[in-house]
Amino acid sequence: MSTGAEIWTAAKRRPLWEWWVALLGMLALVLYSQVLRDLVVQWWNEPDYSHGFLVPIFVGYLVWSSRDRWRAIAPQPSNVGLLLVALAVFLLVAGTLGAELFTSRVSLILLLAGGVLFLAGKQVLRVLAFPLCFLLLMVPLPGLIYNQVTLPLQLLASRFAAFSLTLLQVPVLRQGNLLVLPNYTLEVVDACSGIRSLMALAALAIGYGYLAESRVWIRVALATLMLPISVLSNGLRIVGTGVLTYVSGKPVAEGFFHFFSGWLIFLTATAMMIACHWALRGFNWEEVTSPKLKVEELLEGQKGSSLFDLRPSTTRLLRARVWITAAFLAGAIVLMHAVSRGERVPLRQPLAEFPNPLGEWTGREWPVEPRLLAASGVDDALSRVYTDRQGNEVGLYIGYYRSQRNGDVIHSPKNCLPATGWEALRATRITLSLPDGQRLVVNDYTVARGFERDRVFYWYQARGRTIASEYWGKVWLVADAITRDRTDCALIRLTTAETGEAESRARLSEFVRLIYPRLSEFVPD
Repeated sequence: MSTGAEIWTAAKRRPLWEWWVALLGMLALVLYSQVLRDLVVQWWNEPDYSHGFLVPIFVGYLVWSSRDRWRAIAPQPSNVGLLLVALAVFLLVAGTLGAELFTSRVSLILLLAGGVLFLAGKQVLRVLAFPLCFLLLMVPLPGLIYNQVTLPLQLLASRFAAFSLTLLQVPVLRQGNLLVLPNYTLEVVDACSGIRSLMALAALAIGYGYLAESRVWIRVALATLMLPISVLSNGLRIVGTGVLTYVSGKPVAEGFFHFFSGWLIFLTATAMMIACHWALRGFNWEEVTSPKLKVEELLEGQKGSSLFDLRPSTTRLLRARVWITAAFLAGAIVLMHAVSRGERVPLRQPLAEFPNPLGEWTGREWPVEPRLLAASGVDDALSRVYTDRQGNEVGLYIGYYRSQRNGDVIHSPKNCLPATGWEALRATRITLSLPDGQRLVVNDYTVARGFERDRVFYWYQARGRTIASEYWGKVWLVADAITRDRTDCALIRLTTAETGEAESRARLSEFVRLIYPRLSEFVPD
């Protein structure tokens, strides 16, 4: 019987082997061409994930450097791999139709794992498990999760910076994630919250730990320490920017220093990570500075009998599996072409024609800053303040999205309001009774900025549904995209001054009952 190394070597020497590999690779590239193109564009346009260009290169190095290991393993193909390939294709179709970019991108990694398992077996998959899992670090987080992670980090960084600036006797007023200095207002955006460097540093820490450390607990510790390290380093960056802005003015906050400090903080965080590794290793200089690549040794017991020997029958079996995989990928390409139909965008009236006045309420336009509209990705928006005869005011904002398949996701007010200096005091949900007997669940959100305090009602109006939960909104988005070819949606937000809990609630409730019957003309059912 032949060893695994002999089998792989013999297979590689066969003229058709290179063609088989090229065929499967080309089919996979065609199947995921749109996914890969959008992913590269996002790496290029968003600094948060620019490290994605390096991830495939590093994975390629890991696979190449371990070639002696996986080539020495006797192949033991598993039919379970074909089920994983089928699951990957299902996730690709569902993610594409359902406007869930994360799902369609992750399906590529599942496809690779399934292909390895189907053609080579679980032992080879175990050797390649880390490189395949490392590919997850090149996939941007889902927008819903990203926003949930970013906001706490922003607030944490802004609190740390405000505290530190006060200790340094720099006058500062913190409003949400805004730091108001006497001569400038610093906004703690995603880049300064730690999330941007966290994604790149997490990839760096995991890769470094894999190459330089054999103990799993230290690898896990290094990856975990990246969260406090990135937040601390970015907090120091904000403090430095605040001090120099207070001394030198606005150019420091927006000019070269802001860009250069980002690189400086990244290098500082990297040095802190290496220092933590030294500490975890017991300050053993020789051991730390002479890392050895140590992975699970899977070669023991792999020599001997194999499912594939060098007989003609074995060659035919290997060829059959390759052609089965190729046929499956070709069928998936046809399926993707068939289901990639155009999205239905129903007719509606533009939001600029929303009624004014409304009963005894008279509105005036309240334009939203262009940068905020651009960041939200809306296709149509209404921002208006309505006033009644007693002088009470209610702010109405409607942001309409014709499609969410291009990656634009609705930003929850829980994430957007802190960006303009508001800080959450209370968040709950209440149920309102509408004139036609329906019941409407809305988010009831109380925010403060300085001495101001506002009450906010908001919900999502999507394809004939009213939804309060961002997570259920995503579920219905996927379902409607698949079954109805629609991903349009709108955010409805009402704001009023908090003049008393019962009074402000009654005011907003009355206004909801007034506008709700009119919404279907502007936000289609």
